[in-house]
Amino acid sequence: MTYEPGECIVIDSIIFDVWGDPAPQGSKRAFVIKKGKMKGKVAMSEMSKKVKPWRARIASVARTEAARMKWSKQADGPVRVVIQFFMRPPKTPKWKALGRPDRMPDIDKLARSTLDGLSDSGVIYGDDRQVVDLHCIQHYATDGHSPGARINVVSLREASKPIKKSDHESAIKA
Repeated sequence: MTYEPGECIVIDSIIFDVWGDPAPQGSKRAFVIKKGKMKGKVAMSEMSKKVKPWRARIASVARTEAARMKWSKQADGPVRVVIQFFMRPPKTPKWKALGRPDRMPDIDKLARSTLDGLSDSGVIYGDDRQVVDLHCIQHYATDGHSPGARINVVSLREASKPIKKSDHESAIKA
C-alpha cells in the first residue's frame, strides 16, 4: 500500500464535552513589577478573568475523560482537533434571525484558550503546536444544550512513516 506524502492514519481519538461559558484567550495587559527581586521587570497578565477558569475546566475534564476512555497516552505526534462551541444566546430575540454567533468573542480566540487548556491537561498532547488540522464552529446553545464545547482530538501518524507495534494495534482498533 502506498501513501501520498503528508497523508495520515488515525492512531487514537477522544471526544468529550466541557460545560460552562467558553472564554476567549484575549489581550494581555503589561505592567512593571514594583516589589521583590523581579522589581522593574515587565510582566503580562490576561485581561479577561474568565480565561483561567475555562482553561482549568478543560484540563480537568480532559484528564478525567482520558482516564475513563483509556486514552492510550499523550499524543507525541500530529493531532487533529475539532471543537464545537455552544455559546449562550443573547438576551434580545434578534439573535434568532442571525442563526449563528457572529459577534464577540472571536472564534480564533476561543480556539486558542481551548487548545491551551488541552495542553495544560498534560494528557491529551504536549503542546498545541502539534495541532496540524483544526476545525472550529460556533452554535448558540439552544434546544436544551448548555453553553460549553464538544472537543474531539485525533492522534495521527504520517502514513508513509513506519508505525511502532503499539501504535499499529491502536490504529487497527480505530
